Amino acid sequence: MTYPPVSGAVAIVAAALDGIEAHRPEVLADDWSRQVKAWLSEDPSLIYKEAAAALTD
Repeated sequence: MTYPPVSGAVAIVAAALDGIEAHRPEVLADDWSRQVKAWLSEDPSLIYKEAAAALTD
């Protein structure tokens, strides 16, 4: 099984600090986090299908 690429710690910290500075209530620092957030409003059957495809690529 392969997993999505992990973002570097420096990039995550930079995104978090930018979010704090901009007074954002939420910071999604990488593509995987943004995709998971987008899935939250979708039909669960689509979520599982897309997540399985993403994890097997």
